[in-house]
Formats: sequence, structure tokens, C-alpha cells
Amino acid sequence: MSPYLCVALGGALGAVSRYTAGSLPVAQSSPHLRTAVINIAGCLVIGILWAVIDSFHLSRVWYNILIAGFLGGFTTYSSFSLETIRLVADGRLSDALVYIGLTLLGCLGACALGLYATSHILNHHSPAL
Repeated sequence: MSPYLCVALGGALGAVSRYTAGSLPVAQSSPHLRTAVINIAGCLVIGILWAVIDSFHLSRVWYNILIAGFLGGFTTYSSFSLETIRLVADGRLSDALVYIGLTLLGCLGACALGLYATSHILNHHSPAL
């Protein structure tokens, strides 16, 4: 299957999943919190998927569909960037700093958790990064 088709199919599913997750009642309290939670969830899932793909030596097709495609469509760092700039432009610097910290630390932590927890469960070793 063409890598472009794999990424496109995964990306479409990721975009629909992101829209659906953003529509859940828990995500309606704040657009900034919604974006942060979606990014953190995406980082957790990318850690899990990378560990599975690496542990089972899955073909590049799975990487293209799940990581480049699905998670590329699901996570929202472009929205994160725009929302941060708008917060700063609106004079809400403290909100912007909290948003940056929550997103970056939460996403890095979630990715590490997904990667290492799944690697431990599957192989009891750290995956190749």
C-alpha cells in the first residue's frame, strides 16, 4: 500500500477522533484545556504505539498509518501554537505559561509513560529510540 495512502487514511481517522474527543462534555470547559488534554493523550498513545511497533518489528506501513497518519491528525500542536500566541497577544501571559507548561510537561511525561510501560509489559526492556 502506498505510504501516502496509509498516512491519508490514518490522518482522516485521527482528525475525526480529535473532533470527537473535543466534542465530549469534559472537554467543553476550556478550549485550552481541551487542546492540552488531546495532546497529552496523543503523546501517551504515540509512546504505546512506538513500543509495540518496535517490539514486534512491525512494517513501516503500521508506522505510516498509526503514527504519521492517525496521531498526526489527532494531536494539535498547531492549535497549541496559535492558542498560546493569542493568549499572549490578549495579555494573558500567566495563562499562556501555565498552558505551555501543562502541554509540554504533560505530553513528554505521557509519551515516556506509554513508551516505557508498554515496552516493559511486552519485552521487559527499553525500546530503541
